[in-house]
Amino acid sequence: PRAAQLRQHFLFFIVPMLNPDGVARGHTRLDQRGLNLNRCYNSPSAVDQPTVHALKNVFDNLQSTFGERLMLYLDFHSQ
Repeated sequence: PRAAQLRQHFLFFIVPMLNPDGVARGHTRLDQRGLNLNRCYNSPSAVDQPTVHALKNVFDNLQSTFGERLMLYLDFHSQ
């Protein structure tokens, strides 16, 4: 019942792992080239950090669509 109530009142956007290629090499925050994906969220490069760049575009779109109703972004790490 609580989950149903949450779904009635909130939209959930679940983003999968952004660096599966890095994780396959044993990294948690680095991509396959060794770049730290947590250090480029302000201005990600479409060439150097394409997954972060795409995610930032999604959140920019959500922000323009929902404005102040966009309440929370939560980033989980395996550590």
